[in-house]
Amino acid sequence: MIYILAIIIDLVFAIWVSIGSVWYIYFINFVLLFIASSMINTSYIQGLTRGVSYFYLFKLNSTARAFMINIPTIIIFIIAYVILSFVFFVTLRFILFFIACILISTIVAFIDNRFQFALEKSKMCEKLKQTIRNR
Repeated sequence: MIYILAIIIDLVFAIWVSIGSVWYIYFINFVLLFIASSMINTSYIQGLTRGVSYFYLFKLNSTARAFMINIPTIIIFIIAYVILSFVFFVTLRFILFFIACILISTIVAFIDNRFQFALEKSKMCEKLKQTIRNR
């Protein structure tokens, strides 16, 4: 159900932004919002969970690692911002859409237990790095 909510949010914002426009603008805005929200949701979940896993594993020594892991997230957010700039002309709508995406993504990360998965993945990567260094 929560996954469908993300699509409903895209649809609601597409309608809200397109009111009074030609019919095909509704469709174009929905597609653009869907692409941007998919980029935001996926990269946010990956960046958040992997960053938290590095902080959990290595405490404050992992700040640089957590930042490096999140560089692709930042780049994808910038691309999503560019896409959203074609849809939103009012800053408030942009901020509300972004908050809705982040909120939905955070809920999905907890529901799907993505933090535990990222923690295990980070442990495995670190063990692999240690194995390679020891050879």
